[in-house]
Amino acid sequence: MNNDLKTGNNISQIQQVLIYTMVLNLTVSAFKIIFGMMTHSVSIYSDGFHSVFDGLSNVVGLVGLRFAYNPPDSEHPYGHKKVEILLTVVISLMMFFACFEIFKDVYGALTGKMPQLKISFETFIVMGATLAVNVFVCIYEKRMGQKLNSDFLVADSAHTKSDIYVTCGVLVGLVLSKLGLRHVDPVVGAVVGLMVAWSGLEILRSTISVLIDANQIDTKLLSEISCKIESVVGCHKIRTRGARGNVFVDLHIVVEPDLTVAEGHEIAHKVVNAIKNEMDGVADVVVHVEPAKKT
Repeated sequence: MNNDLKTGNNISQIQQVLIYTMVLNLTVSAFKIIFGMMTHSVSIYSDGFHSVFDGLSNVVGLVGLRFAYNPPDSEHPYGHKKVEILLTVVISLMMFFACFEIFKDVYGALTGKMPQLKISFETFIVMGATLAVNVFVCIYEKRMGQKLNSDFLVADSAHTKSDIYVTCGVLVGLVLSKLGLRHVDPVVGAVVGLMVAWSGLEILRSTISVLIDANQIDTKLLSEISCKIESVVGCHKIRTRGARGNVFVDLHIVVEPDLTVAEGHEIAHKVVNAIKNEMDGVADVVVHVEPAKKT
């Protein structure tokens, strides 16, 4: 399949995934916020706003796709893929903000500034249903992110996973609160806040390696592929950078000293083709040809 056509299909599929998950996330958040206000539960209310951030992150992703998959141009010769990486940073910052909001409500509950809890059977039904939706969204988004080589979808699925932790904690807190342990609700909220912060750190850590141009492919493997080509006697100064599904490689190969420039050029092309054929997600390869020292 033509690379441009494949990229276009990927964008369309990623947008479709984001629209589906956005609708589900915003629906879930609406139910949580409404029932949080009805029950005066700080954990449900905070969980609802955390789900709002899930929906907002989907919106951010849709906006980012408008730029991330634009073709390279004179000002951006390596393309615009890092726009998507920057958006994953935005997701992590959203999670830190959600954590701050959770702890603010926890403090209010512990200091008696929140009304008494009003938990009903319907509350458990709603929270159980929202949990099932969160699990579905997390699995669906992660699988599609891996299939489409989308860092944003994979990172967003981790964000949704944190929502699953939140809802599980809320359900436990509601059960214990129903049994008379009223302070459990804000305590569970605090634990959930820490989980959200940890998930945000994981996402941030996964993007840092891309932003600081850390190697994205095992250089030993690239050397082995290059040295399989006839007349290549060595390979060094191997560097890789970029994002998942959009990696740039440059390396030096050492060839037999008696080859002509044209022959060296042909060998370089063979190395490029071999790397692209054997390694997924390689966008471009630059090969510098060096003659071996005569003995």
